[in-house]
Amino acid sequence: MNGIGFFGKLPATGDFVARGLEPGLRPFLDQWLTGNFAQRAQTPDDWPENGYRAIVKWNKIWLVLLILPSNDKAGRKFPLAVCRTTHSAPDRQSADRWCDAIHFQAQKAIADGINANDLITAFTGMPLPDINPDKNAKQEQIWP
Repeated sequence: MNGIGFFGKLPATGDFVARGLEPGLRPFLDQWLTGNFAQRAQTPDDWPENGYRAIVKWNKIWLVLLILPSNDKAGRKFPLAVCRTTHSAPDRQSADRWCDAIHFQAQKAIADGINANDLITAFTGMPLPDINPDKNAKQEQIWP
C-alpha cells in the first residue's frame, strides 16, 4: 500500500467503492463518514467548493481526508473520501496542500463518471506533496 486510497460512492458504480485502504480501515471510514457526513451529503449544493478536509486518528495511524459530496449510479447520495495514511500526526497546512493536489482528480471522477480502478490508478501516479508531522495535533479535526 502506498498510503493513498478512497471509500464512498462514485457515479460510475452501483454501490460503495473502496480502493487502496489498509486492512480494517473501510469499516471505520464507513462509520465515521456516516456519522459526520451522511446527512450533509443529501444537500451537495451546501458544501464548500473544495469539499471538507479532515485529520483523524485510527488505531495508530493518522488519516488525512478530502471529503466530497457524491452519489452512486442510482443517485443515492454519500460522500467520497480520499485518504492518505501517515504514521505521524500531520500538520494542517501540509494536509491542506495534499487535499488541494488531489481535489481536481477526485472531482473529475465524480463529474465525469470515472470508475474506481481508473481513479486509484490516477492517484497512485500523481506526484503528491509530503505531509509534515505536527506533535501537537488533535485526534480529530474537520474544516472546510
